[in-house]
Amino acid sequence: MTATMSMHTTLRGLFFDVSSRPSGLPRSSRSGVSERVSLLEDQRGAVMLTGLFMACFLIGALWFVIGIGDAIVFRDKMQEAADSGAFSSAALHAKGMNFISLCNLVMLVGTVIHIVLGIISDVKFARAIYICIYTLGIGCIPAIADFESAYRRWDNYFSMMSKGFKAIHIAQKTASYAYPALGVVESYKNGAKYGNDRRTSKVTVLAASSSILPGAAARGLGATKVTKEGLPVEAKKFSDLCKKVVSVAANGVVNLLGLGKSVSGTSLGGKALSIFNSIVGAVLEFRYCNKTNMHFEPFGPGFDSFWGEDGPYVVYSPASNGNVWMQTWAINIAPKLNDTSESRVGLAAKRYSKYTTQEGSPAYFAQAEFYFDCDSKWSTAACNFEDNATYAIKWRARMRRLELPALTSALTGGALAAILKLDAISDFKKAIPDAINDMLGNSGAGRAAMKGLIDNLVGQLQGVLTKPIKDAAGNYDPTLSGFGMTSYH
Repeated sequence: MTATMSMHTTLRGLFFDVSSRPSGLPRSSRSGVSERVSLLEDQRGAVMLTGLFMACFLIGALWFVIGIGDAIVFRDKMQEAADSGAFSSAALHAKGMNFISLCNLVMLVGTVIHIVLGIISDVKFARAIYICIYTLGIGCIPAIADFESAYRRWDNYFSMMSKGFKAIHIAQKTASYAYPALGVVESYKNGAKYGNDRRTSKVTVLAASSSILPGAAARGLGATKVTKEGLPVEAKKFSDLCKKVVSVAANGVVNLLGLGKSVSGTSLGGKALSIFNSIVGAVLEFRYCNKTNMHFEPFGPGFDSFWGEDGPYVVYSPASNGNVWMQTWAINIAPKLNDTSESRVGLAAKRYSKYTTQEGSPAYFAQAEFYFDCDSKWSTAACNFEDNATYAIKWRARMRRLELPALTSALTGGALAAILKLDAISDFKKAIPDAINDMLGNSGAGRAAMKGLIDNLVGQLQGVLTKPIKDAAGNYDPTLSGFGMTSYH
């Protein structure tokens, strides 16, 4: 007890000297001494230390939330850039298809005029024959003159029409390559608008589609009977325009009656309509769009080699709404968020750089498609029955859910087809039997057996090389008819 009181007295002496305090101090002085004593024992500031730490954590949490928000906005912005690229490409593909459809309609109208002038010429020719027979030749001269006037009018029109149609065909072919290329350029330009600001790096968006792969390249990759140009279109002969005049008129009547959705190539009504179109169209084609070169009176322009040349473009036969030939893809390559933070803990981790930079995603993907605007099956009169889709300006574009497996199948399938078509393998298979023939002569049995053995070995080698790619491609079909995607409608 005595030791405790002594220690307490010593501590109090550290702050003020009790023994030296005058006895006659005023009350205010004694109050100041009391405040100094209470300050020593005061605990009210403890919460301030806790609040200080909490404020630091709150500031850190605030910056953490801001960083999350920036990352969300950045990712959404970069995905939007990829979406914009895919849609821009699809929109230009659709514009290209509409341009081709417009050209077809122009040629169709021109063909109608050609047929009408031909019918007038034929009627006047028949009239001239009738008058010559009926009048025993007396009225032949004016009747024949009337026919020749109509024939010259028809022939002169055909001369201008054929030149114009050839120019339109060239324009269609050019457009089938130009519009997909413009889609790539437009995708790149639109994607670039999302970058190069204070918070975002340069944005590079590249678009791709089957239209970038021309028919010749597709054949080189193993496709068979590919007649596709750039866009998924293929050329019909000019003579097809005569048949199309009938089918467009007949299908227009069917659609006006509201029967377009029920009339298809497999339905009874569709078969009947197809037979009617074929018969009437064949008659018109034989007389007014015949590729047999007999361009002289009275046959005239109806029999000309021009009709056997490549003319209007129609939808490529394997293509339909929703399948790979109508798809476009875009990739936003490695965009970065310009987010720099000053490091205050790097020294402890032996990292001496002052700033750390946050990297972005490797890539963002998007998919869109162009399609013919119809709400029925592809083969119906409301859609592409008898190539209707390229005789109506109803091509549109829309976004679509990304299907990367199909894209992977396309790429790996192309590689597979390239391997299967390697000239080295073909040359190898051909050269060895030739060498065997030189050694063994033309003896049939031994040479045939050896050739069969070589073919078997080379086939096994191809199997070893291509099996992993086939597995990766999902048993891709090198005819390029589907790429693993299924159509809808």
